[in-house]
Amino acid sequence: MNLFLLLAAVAVAIVVAAAAAARWRIAHSGARAESSYRNLTCYELAYLAGGPERAAETVIARLVSIGAARLASSGRVHKVKAGRMDGDPVEEAVAGVVARRSGLTVAALKQEVARSVAVQELGKSLSGEGLLLTDGSKALLRGWSRLLLWAGVAALAGVVVTLVRLFGAPSTYALFALLVFGGTAVAAWVALRGHRRYMRAPVTPSGRAALAAARRGTTPATSPCPSRSRA
Repeated sequence: MNLFLLLAAVAVAIVVAAAAAARWRIAHSGARAESSYRNLTCYELAYLAGGPERAAETVIARLVSIGAARLASSGRVHKVKAGRMDGDPVEEAVAGVVARRSGLTVAALKQEVARSVAVQELGKSLSGEGLLLTDGSKALLRGWSRLLLWAGVAALAGVVVTLVRLFGAPSTYALFALLVFGGTAVAAWVALRGHRRYMRAPVTPSGRAALAAARRGTTPATSPCPSRSRA
């Protein structure tokens, strides 16, 4: 029985290792797209760097900086009557939310903007250009994440069963099984967090190249956000 527990622990550990490695394989697969060298707006770069939430933060900060919205000391964002947007769909989406629901907290506004059609379309556009993972790759990664979750649950169950065995019939096999199960459970939790963090902005090699170029300032990828029109 104790030998069986050790073999089971090793099997679960192999599953966790495979599921954890899947993110690396998926994230680094695919050729670099030529579109990674075109001009990217700051909203596109923000999306690549941190997903829809980062893009939402960026546009909110910009609208406040140009006076299209007002940030109160209470942390709430209020509408400003003067001035209209210059047609950028993401800015228009945020301005529309602020106009309809003036007084939202920054956190609530960010969540609503991140779920808006304009920001979701921004992500679809980047995915279509090869800078973010395709829907198929994301579905595959979600499948590995589910497997990772169940493997982690199995590892925790293994810890409990092995502890019971250790109290009843101590052995070297059981001790090693406990160590493997425990380490596997921790590894599964860390890997699952990594999967979920990556899924917020699943960047491809092309997307990483565009971000790296923008940070170095060596390509046109550092183009500024659209400027507000002034009549």
